[in-house]
Amino acid sequence: SPQARNTSGTGIGLAFTQMMVEKMKGKIEVESQLGQGSVFTVSLPLKNKQLPHILPLREDEKPASVLPEKHDVINQNEEKPEPLEKESCAVQPLVLIVEDNRDIVLYLKSLLVDRYKVITARNGEEGLDAAEKSIPDLVITDLMMPVKDGYQFVCEMKKNMLLNHIPVIMLTAKTSEEDRIKGLRCGVEAYIRKPFQQEELLIRLENIFENRRILKEKYMSAITRNGSENKLDNDANLKFLQTITNIIQSEIDNPELNSTFLADKMALSISQLSRKINGITGYSTISYVLQLKLNKAKKMLADDNISITEVSDACGFYDVSYFSRVFKKEFGISPSHFQKM
Repeated sequence: SPQARNTSGTGIGLAFTQMMVEKMKGKIEVESQLGQGSVFTVSLPLKNKQLPHILPLREDEKPASVLPEKHDVINQNEEKPEPLEKESCAVQPLVLIVEDNRDIVLYLKSLLVDRYKVITARNGEEGLDAAEKSIPDLVITDLMMPVKDGYQFVCEMKKNMLLNHIPVIMLTAKTSEEDRIKGLRCGVEAYIRKPFQQEELLIRLENIFENRRILKEKYMSAITRNGSENKLDNDANLKFLQTITNIIQSEIDNPELNSTFLADKMALSISQLSRKINGITGYSTISYVLQLKLNKAKKMLADDNISITEVSDACGFYDVSYFSRVFKKEFGISPSHFQKM
């Protein structure tokens, strides 16, 4: 029909169909004539000629599920449990997909679910709400969406103190250089045109996470160094980190210093604060507090006239044996031996 001819697809549907047909041991064929159109034929095995039924796939043959198990995918409308304060290093990064096309969402989930946790939103407005609730590690967003498009969504994210550290990949069928430049000006880390190669997307994600890991180390170095010369002085994430660090330093010997205390000071939920700090430093809130305490203890132990107990108390450790254990675990040497060096 004329309406169909005027509607441009994204190219994802065909790639998705081919992937699913091949996983089911079928085949897809095409006959096409210029100016006449194309006919796609999908053939799927209904029975096996040699066996009375088709044998189930072995574990190593099973494809990534298009509809992942419930614990791998979180709907933006469901309550998300508060994470533990001490997060495991094995926790999968959380990726937010903001896309109004259901087929593309299913396709992206099938690509990501083995490596990442996935949550979804249908437009920029829902995306902001989901991002503020969950503080994802990375966002993949479409450009053309109802209610609030990708440009508006990303610009508002980058102006939000809670979300401005989150890297964004923009997927779009718009191919002009003007559109790409506009997306980059909004603050996206990568602009990928549809249809895209799944390998390109996965490599982009891996590179972004590796660059973030390096940046986290720089942030921690900048905070612990406390030097006057700092190339990251104008960085919004470092300013946030400096604010929370100043609060921790001023209350470091306060027995009430915990995640609840800090979240209240920053006007955030415990979950939001922990994921924000984790996104910048790689540490949970409590682990970050511990890092600051241990670094202060290390500096104090340079003075051999102060006792281990005094250092422990001044840094908020009210159990000297616990202080000695965590100090040795972090620096590979006991406080007493360090003081004698």
